[in-house]
Formats: sequence, C-alpha cells, structure tokens
Amino acid sequence: MIVLEKIISSFVSPPGLFLVIWVVITVYLIKKRSNRLIVGLACISLVLMYILSSAVGVMLFLIPLETKFPYYNISRYDKELPIVVLGGGINYFGEKGEGKLNPITLQRLVTGYRLYKEVETTLIFTGGQGIGHSGPSEADVAGEFLRELGINQEALVLENRARNTYENGLYVRDYLEQRNGLDRGVYLVTSAVHLPRAVGVFRRLNLKVVPVPAGYFADHTQGWLDFFPARSNLNATLAAIHEWIGLLWYKVRGRI
Repeated sequence: MIVLEKIISSFVSPPGLFLVIWVVITVYLIKKRSNRLIVGLACISLVLMYILSSAVGVMLFLIPLETKFPYYNISRYDKELPIVVLGGGINYFGEKGEGKLNPITLQRLVTGYRLYKEVETTLIFTGGQGIGHSGPSEADVAGEFLRELGINQEALVLENRARNTYENGLYVRDYLEQRNGLDRGVYLVTSAVHLPRAVGVFRRLNLKVVPVPAGYFADHTQGWLDFFPARSNLNATLAAIHEWIGLLWYKVRGRI
C-alpha cells in the first residue's frame, strides 16, 4: 500500500503532474496531426522533463560530480591544516534583512565544525553579502552560529567579501599569503557536487587542497522507485547542471 501511495503521489504533484499534462498535450497534438516540428518539440521536452525529474538525470549529471572525491570520513583527516568552508547561500527575512543560513550552507558549516573539533586548527569561513541585499554577509551569520557552538574565537576567520567560488579562492589565498601559509595547503569543505569546481579554482590559484565533501543531493544507489518523477530528483539534477555549466564557464574564463 505504501509503495502504491508513493507511485500515485509522484504523479499528482509537480514535477510528475507536469509530466502527466505534457503527455496529454503531446498525445492530443499527435492525434490532431499538428505540425511535425511542434509535435517533435513536445516529445523532446517530455523526454527531457522525465530525465531531469527521475533517477536517469541523477545518474547522468549528479553522480559523476559527487563521486569525484572520496566520501567524508572524519578519521581520514588528521593533519593540522586550515579548514576553509565555502558559503552556499543565505536567506534574508524582515524589514531589516535579518540573515539565516540556508540548508546547504548549514551542511557545509556543520561538516567544517566537526573537522575543526577533530584537528583543532583554524577555521576560515568565506561568504559575502547576498547580491541585491543590504543585510549581513554569510560570514557574519556563520560566525554567530559557530560562536554559539563554542568555537574558539582565536581559531575563527571570517571572510565576508566573496560573492562566488572564484572570489572564495582569491580572498582565502590573500589571507594565507599574508601569513605565509600557502605551502601548507587547506581542507576545502563544500557540497560534494560543488567540489570539482571549487577544487579546480583553488588549485588554479596555486593552493594545495584536501577535498572534504559536505552533503549529497541524492542516493548513489538507485532503487526502482527512484525512476518515477520526484521533486528531489529534479532539485538534484538542476544543481548538477548548474555545476556543469559553472565548470564550462570557469574553464572558458581560465579560472580552473
């Protein structure tokens, strides 16, 4: 019964509902013998929507990125290198623009803090103010969160200017250069899907990196139910496509 409920729910809410509507429209166009181009576009968009919202998209786009570096295992990291945590976004609320870290940033921050508790070294959080907003920066909000967890204030470095991955690397490099710490390298903490681009940027800036994945968007072992449309699959696939586009753009710009 639970399995049947899962199947039904996948088609009565988006994106499954959109697929059902798409199928109806495509069948109607075929029966009406509409323009072949229009029918072809409808069929292509239907197939693309299914790929994006199912395990097919996850396997094609997400998993190759998330498996590029080993899974997180805290026992693997025992060197006293600085820990760099990349911001992943901030949400603003109220008239004063109070900032709250989004779930992606929280995942990265918790992973970085766990690593900090293990190796007891400097933790650098890098993330600036949301573009178009006047509220606090990611680093400001992250600092409050870490202080509430009890981090040693002397071990915390907040970089609050970076607006993208490239600037994350640039400003972290500047900080390390001022302290003659470039040769040591850093632990680089960010989402698994984002690690390939982030590692590429840091290495391009001549920084030694030990990648630390923080959070995965989807299962890497797919069950048959995963091939039904689901919002989680769509979110994961779109995040992966964003990274593939980012990798291409950074390659063109010479940032990786």
